[in-house]
Amino acid sequence: MATIALVMLVIVFKHQINISLTGNDLFETTGYIRGHCTEPSYIVKYRAGAIPFLASVIGKVASYLSAPVMTLISFNIAYDLMQSSTEPNPTRLPSPFQTGLLISLLTGNAWSLWDVCKYLFQWRSRRVPMTYVVKLALVTLSFVMCLSFLCQVVDAWLHRSIQPIICTSIGPSSSPSFNFGRNLSSTCQQYYENASVDNQFLAANPYTSPSERTPCNLDHSGSAYYPKNVTESYQLVLGATLSNNITVETYEGQQIAILVPSKPPINTDWRAKTVGSATNCVPITRECMPRSVEAYSQKQLFDCSNMTLMDVSNGKEFNGDLDREKFYQKLFQQKGHETVSRYNLTNPHLFGVAAVFAGSPPNYNKTATADEALVSTIGNVPFIVACNSTIYDVIYRSVNQTITIETISPSILDVSQSINGPMMIAQQVVQPSLQMRFLYSMAAAYSEMETANTFGRWYSETSLAFSIAAFEEVPSLAERTGTTSVVTCVPKAALWTLIALTGVYVILGIGLTMLACLAGDARSVKSQLSVAGLVAARFENNDPGVVVGTANLGGEYGDGGGSSCNHNNDTNSDHGSIKNLFEEYHRHDGREPRCMISKVGFAPVPSNRWRYVLTRQSSSK
Repeated sequence: MATIALVMLVIVFKHQINISLTGNDLFETTGYIRGHCTEPSYIVKYRAGAIPFLASVIGKVASYLSAPVMTLISFNIAYDLMQSSTEPNPTRLPSPFQTGLLISLLTGNAWSLWDVCKYLFQWRSRRVPMTYVVKLALVTLSFVMCLSFLCQVVDAWLHRSIQPIICTSIGPSSSPSFNFGRNLSSTCQQYYENASVDNQFLAANPYTSPSERTPCNLDHSGSAYYPKNVTESYQLVLGATLSNNITVETYEGQQIAILVPSKPPINTDWRAKTVGSATNCVPITRECMPRSVEAYSQKQLFDCSNMTLMDVSNGKEFNGDLDREKFYQKLFQQKGHETVSRYNLTNPHLFGVAAVFAGSPPNYNKTATADEALVSTIGNVPFIVACNSTIYDVIYRSVNQTITIETISPSILDVSQSINGPMMIAQQVVQPSLQMRFLYSMAAAYSEMETANTFGRWYSETSLAFSIAAFEEVPSLAERTGTTSVVTCVPKAALWTLIALTGVYVILGIGLTMLACLAGDARSVKSQLSVAGLVAARFENNDPGVVVGTANLGGEYGDGGGSSCNHNNDTNSDHGSIKNLFEEYHRHDGREPRCMISKVGFAPVPSNRWRYVLTRQSSSK
């Protein structure tokens, strides 16, 4: 039993894991991240069924230890009987029936406790005081039975509270193994470097617009331009592709759409470099004064000459008429940079968008104030915004599938031109998707500002989607991998309670063994304190001078023949029963002779052996 408990402790402490993370940097940390245990527990990376199995074995073994324990205590009881048998007045010797109870208790049988309880309470008026050896056997067996019951209870407690949980082992990768980063492709970098003369000119005059500044991710047929890899671009507009995805994250209050990998491993965290687009829009519908051409006309005239919200020098060029089929997108010239064209966009760059929504949006006037509500004319809702789009180099991290932007910085012109250029140059391809999202933002919004913010976010996503051909996958800056495994929560309270009970058994066994060794030569008496020993003593005895057993006794209180102690006046006596043969207490009123109490002891015989003898003790009753 102690060995099993020791094996259990070895398993727990040898396979215990420490739930802690060490390391100065997030991607240099090592350790474990675990689920939740319902109570204070040891986290053991071992088979979940091993600890409950060992606990069950301890509980099962404990249920069988009563017999060995009573065997050890029987040596002390035998020694005490030997010593008491040599005394002149055998007051410490048990009566015949108590001897039967003693032998039953020494077998370690739990039912013997029930027999003792009946003897103590049911026969209260018919018994003599219980002797020391019977009390010792009773207390010892009761204690062992309680220990066994507690072991069963703790075993059930351990089975109920032990639980498996999911635990993740975190460790940094020596070298990144995934290409989670995104960067301008080597093909595009070479494309921009090949125009060496123009590159030098652009470096000195960044706001000039030579025709060679066509983005690297555009093809052309005659005068028409269209994005390369347009199939994946359309897929990105709708959602994730096999290798790429676009997500919008907030950094210092600004929403930035970034390019990230699609379906990364769930057990990997990483830090990587990518590109992002942030577009901030403000409504300028009122400043552009849209009006109907004539009563009940679907056309809406607008003129943004008086626009003051942005430092724009060519606002007067942003005018015209809107109807359900037209969608205006105009590149604004920022004052001081009047030479900017769609072939040489600045970073950031300014532009305006105008469109009309047929009918009244169902939500536009529910919560907005009069100044915030969408401007509505008869049957149509025109909406005009001015936007500022900035392209960033982004360092971000993904931890537990949650993306967080760490730092941003404006991208070089090669990168910004590759993202924003297609939006201005290939409008015949990009405009349908952009117009659809613009109208959706109008239909779903409650106010002008909400419409402008929604469109700005969608514009950033669309610009990244149609620039996907300019970027390639690059290795992550740092990675760490988590290995998920099932571990076991071993409750501390239940475990140490079971170990403590096992320790009590060990101490009890050692103590009783030492006492048994000090009991001297009591083996002869000890061997007869059993049913088999009692039978052997009865049939092996050939000495007529020694009274063996109690079969011919007239009762515990008697003269040996039963003639002097009259039972006729006892209406409760059960003549011929086992009670009469062993113990029958009769009240006397002084007219009856004094009875003698039968006591069972031992007497030495040759060959260093001891035999049962029956002695008489005068009763004072």
